[in-house]
Amino acid sequence: MSSGHVRNISRLRAKIFGRLPFKTDPKSYKVVKAFRQQPKGPQIVEYTQPIQRFNSLLLRLRHMGLYTDEHLDFIDENEQKRRLKGKVPPKKGQGRRSAKKK
Repeated sequence: MSSGHVRNISRLRAKIFGRLPFKTDPKSYKVVKAFRQQPKGPQIVEYTQPIQRFNSLLLRLRHMGLYTDEHLDFIDENEQKRRLKGKVPPKKGQGRRSAKKK
């Protein structure tokens, strides 16, 4: 038999029995072990971060004065400026129509 035929047979045998068709060093064998494991897809896909809980905790810390959120501070500042200028819509029952009735 020729060496090519023997090589092909040994590759087929390795493929059938789930072995590697060539010799590998221990460093490369780590990759082989990683690919033999089950994929972690479903566990990673089903995981969701607790965003609402995280945001509520940050808001509590902000009210206590332990955390500063620059974006929310900017929004509050702009709202305060609008309120001082009189640009904010009146509260329910305090508009022009209700003032006419009284």
